[in-house]
Amino acid sequence: GGMKAFKWLTISLVVLLLAAVALPFLVPLQTYIPEIEEQASAKLKEPVKIDILRLDLLPVPQVTAENISIGHGPDIQVKSITVVPDLFSLPEPVRVLKSIELDGVTVAQEVFGKIPAWTKFDGAPATIAVQRIVFRNLILKFNQGPLGPLEGEVLLTNAGGVEQARLQTADGKAKLLTRPEKPDRYALQFNAKGWKLPAGPALFFNELNANGHATQNDLLVEHLAGK
Repeated sequence: GGMKAFKWLTISLVVLLLAAVALPFLVPLQTYIPEIEEQASAKLKEPVKIDILRLDLLPVPQVTAENISIGHGPDIQVKSITVVPDLFSLPEPVRVLKSIELDGVTVAQEVFGKIPAWTKFDGAPATIAVQRIVFRNLILKFNQGPLGPLEGEVLLTNAGGVEQARLQTADGKAKLLTRPEKPDRYALQFNAKGWKLPAGPALFFNELNANGHATQNDLLVEHLAGK
């Protein structure tokens, strides 16, 4: 009777509410790919291509792009990029991205000369703030041979600057930690155990520790000890 009708009405309202909430997420994200490619290409001044774009609601709402290429070579290839937004920031002028995770990244040597132009501040007000960047299975393709796989993490300040960056080999035998000390100057700390030089002389280190500083043009090693 009345109780059954009430239960049916309640279930119907819950279903309608869930449908209303889910409806925006049912829009195929593939339709946004051309616009994203165009904006990214304009920013980097290099062709950008994306094969797949999808939205996952679990375990947390996140957007994943797959099979991304940048440049004519292409200079950069990425198997997947996953972006986790702070949902509460979406209505705000500056949207916060909790993390950007890159997996399966291949970077050609020619890219390193382009990075300063790609990251140059263009004077426009910031509309996105990124808190953390994580990358896995990174391969750097130098003329002398590939370096990797590597993995790492970059923590960013509210102003968009680097707070701390970590890079290490996938087996954890070699680690590089860097943090800014002053504008355009970074402190470097390198530690390795049971590590062989990836290129050049076939040198093996039971232990290797180094400290120094780096700028855009110079690298100063203040301490180096190995055995």
